[in-house]
Amino acid sequence: KQTIMYLRYLLIIISFLLLIQTKLFAQEEIPPSEEVWPELNAFYSINSKYRLFAMVSGTKIEKSYYSDGAFGIHLDYFKSYQAKRALGKYDSLKNRLLRVRVGYLYGTTPPSSEDPFKEHTILTETNSSFPLPYQLLITAKNRFDWRILDGDFLPRYRPRLTLERDFKTLYLTFNAYVYGEYFWNFGRNNVNRWRLCGGAEIRVTRNINFEWYYLYQFKNSPDVGKVNAIGLVLKAYFQSAHKKK
Repeated sequence: KQTIMYLRYLLIIISFLLLIQTKLFAQEEIPPSEEVWPELNAFYSINSKYRLFAMVSGTKIEKSYYSDGAFGIHLDYFKSYQAKRALGKYDSLKNRLLRVRVGYLYGTTPPSSEDPFKEHTILTETNSSFPLPYQLLITAKNRFDWRILDGDFLPRYRPRLTLERDFKTLYLTFNAYVYGEYFWNFGRNNVNRWRLCGGAEIRVTRNINFEWYYLYQFKNSPDVGKVNAIGLVLKAYFQSAHKKK
């Protein structure tokens, strides 16, 4: 009986210590940054192998005056073979098994921003897709950002693995996906980051798609905190008169 009593006391003490530790940890824990990422994409297919892609995006942090924006122009090259997919006719981003992209990105903040910056980036990227059972598609992206941030050369590598599937109902055609992405900054491990994302891209009209996603960024260091982000992307697709024929 005494042994049982001692065990009960020990469990009570351990529970009390764990409760105190949990409260202290909760007090020290910095809450995630709540953000909204709006974006506008425009795609222009020159022919079956080449496509131009322009984008404008922004970041708005809730309960803060901080915001930034970016503009980019890219050239995509596709291999000639295709994977038959429900959205493939409308979104050539998902109907090719291999895509190579080169592009330029310019990012900046308003002059009155809390944390101003200017960034120039040349990006090089490859996407390789592999069909899986149950109409699933897995895509491995390898992206290098050759960045100049406020005058400093800061390259980074961004591998991403995406699992997706197309769905088609009587009233709706959409693509659902999840992916994980890691940001590896050369020589600056304190700003590396790991993100998980899930979302869906919905076909609105023949040439318009709308994408919505939720992204979570894990804490890595005092320089890289947690992030909860909602992304809203409007995509427009155009093609040359020669390709239409």
